[in-house]
Amino acid sequence: MTDLIPQIEDVVLATPGVLGLYRTGSVVRNAVGAAVEALAGAVDRTGAAETPRRIVVGRDGDDLTVDIAIGIAADAGAVATTQTVRDAVTGLLAARGEHTARLRITVVRIADGAPATAEAPRSLA
Repeated sequence: MTDLIPQIEDVVLATPGVLGLYRTGSVVRNAVGAAVEALAGAVDRTGAAETPRRIVVGRDGDDLTVDIAIGIAADAGAVATTQTVRDAVTGLLAARGEHTARLRITVVRIADGAPATAEAPRSLA
């Protein structure tokens, strides 16, 4: 399942109107998590620094649960963009033979401007 997260990230970031990905979860949970990571050094088992979880994938029995937080361009429209993201992610999962029990897409930022380019990273978390 770990190979699934980068694939979902790629599909989401390729969606027109999506400016970037953010950490999923509540503000309080993210603030506490960031503080714990800073105190603990946020190091994984290999000794490398961990990256924040921008997409969370879990299981509900045999079905997947997916949580995604995105920033979008103001002129793209939140409804249209989230529907396009939903279609792209469910298409990816269907191609892999996965069924989604819950797909939560949260728009956490609406900004003016064009999507980030290769010179400007799209990870906003």
